[in-house]
Amino acid sequence: MRFPSLSKFVVFSFLLTSFSALVPLFAAAQAGPDAKPADAKPAATPGISATLPPLPADAHVEQTMQLDGKTLHYTVTVGTLPVRDGKGGLSGEVVYTSYVVEGKDRVVESKDRPVTFAFNGGPGAASVYLNLGAIGPKRVAFGAEGQSPSDPATLTDNPGTWLDFTDLVFIDPIGTGFSRSLVSEEESKKQFYGPDQDIAYLSRNIYDWLVKNGRLQARKYIVGESYGGIADRG
Repeated sequence: MRFPSLSKFVVFSFLLTSFSALVPLFAAAQAGPDAKPADAKPAATPGISATLPPLPADAHVEQTMQLDGKTLHYTVTVGTLPVRDGKGGLSGEVVYTSYVVEGKDRVVESKDRPVTFAFNGGPGAASVYLNLGAIGPKRVAFGAEGQSPSDPATLTDNPGTWLDFTDLVFIDPIGTGFSRSLVSEEESKKQFYGPDQDIAYLSRNIYDWLVKNGRLQARKYIVGESYGGIADRG
């Protein structure tokens, strides 16, 4: 599967991903480095993190879509997963967007429903294109080649979504989307930028998400466009 580049639309498209679920992210970013929401996370280790506003707590919103004549109910979550160094200090934060089908719409029990973790290629690209341009429950049309900046960004249900048979978790590695390093540029290169580093911290993020959501027993899959799959990094 091959998709055209959407580099100029990455940030804009990501803003549309979860509608009201993303509002707290923008409010925190605009509030400045001194803003401290009531549910703010503990401060990271001293360094670059001291100059950045804290990311808010995970945000959730319930949505629906029409698929094959049926209404599919699901929960969207925009959240963060911590990245820690060898001493346990917080060195980065990975932002993800998940789509989880709830209750009566589940074909199988929660512990058995598959979970697919999606990464976009690039390198340097967020997962937004796989989300809003390929397998997520909503799509944004930007023209046949993704090169129509004057066209309205129309959001529609995606008949090609994978959400009917697997929950979806779109992960943005450090340096893409809203994910960020909290250490120096030199230290960031050591911890985040390279095939071995990708495998080390992103596999831990996947494990943390599974534990956090009680899904360790679920079947697990990775999908990636271009360089996006961990299997093709190296």
